[in-house]
Amino acid sequence: MITIFSYSPVDGLTQVRDLASIRQLIQEKERVTWVDLEHPTPQETEILDTAFNFHPLTIDDCLSPRHQPKIDNYGSYLFLIVHEMKTESSEARFKTSELDIYLGSNYLLTFHRPKMKSLEIVQERLLKNPKALFRSADFLMATVLDEVVDQYTPVLDQMDQRVSALEDQIFSPKDGEDLLNEIFSLRRSLSQIKRISTKQIDLLTRMIKEGYDEIIPLSLPYLSNVRDHLIRASDLCDFFRDSISSLVDAHLLTSSNKTNETMKMLTIFASMMLPLTVITGVYGMNFKNMPELDWSFGYPFVIGLMAVVAGSMLFYFKKKKWL
Repeated sequence: MITIFSYSPVDGLTQVRDLASIRQLIQEKERVTWVDLEHPTPQETEILDTAFNFHPLTIDDCLSPRHQPKIDNYGSYLFLIVHEMKTESSEARFKTSELDIYLGSNYLLTFHRPKMKSLEIVQERLLKNPKALFRSADFLMATVLDEVVDQYTPVLDQMDQRVSALEDQIFSPKDGEDLLNEIFSLRRSLSQIKRISTKQIDLLTRMIKEGYDEIIPLSLPYLSNVRDHLIRASDLCDFFRDSISSLVDAHLLTSSNKTNETMKMLTIFASMMLPLTVITGVYGMNFKNMPELDWSFGYPFVIGLMAVVAGSMLFYFKKKKWL
């Protein structure tokens, strides 16, 4: 599906249906045009070459997704790859959607396969107040990037809730192996978020500092604002990863304490059984002239002796607070 919005101070906002008119629209310098290709057909994809004459390498990047964020300067336009976090991501399955962006002096082209919430939000805002968003093509791009970065917030909130839940489960009787798997899955997702956000911070830093012709100075504060949001998201990732490292340490310590408690109980039990074993061993010897061997109270005496010894040791362990 292809959606084309075009705005000029004279004509206002128009939604163009004719693909053949794209080349004429982008030649009007006072007009700003946004072309959005969502899961385009092969025929719609052809406009990247026929109407815009983009470099074949950038078209290949669009057709083969899953690239890392980057920015390339092709003289008359910029080519960017950014990633939007999908809200259905979880600690077990982290998901992003790739967004390919072409920025010219008076046009913006976005290429993506799945629906992207950030673009839907921008289009809704655009229909309500087109003049505010169509100040320039780079300002429109900054608005899109801002919405892309805003999609980090619900995912990071979800991560925060999961970290808090794991902190509560550390001292619960839940299977330790399952809990450890969840912790490492969450840490792996946070590492992916950190890696993507760091690359996109570098991308925005280049856009701000290198002074591309397609980006006017008035748009730089908005791009800086987007970068600040990304830096905060990156810092949150670092904070959550530190918290997860603490969770791993706490989990290992808890597991060690549980093992120590078990070993202590087994040791106490073995210590109590040792003197009883000695007593039964002595009275189990087959000597003919053993004392108490023919005594009628011999058996109750031995049982009582073992009870007294076991009780005395139990009292001693409790007094020492070993139990």
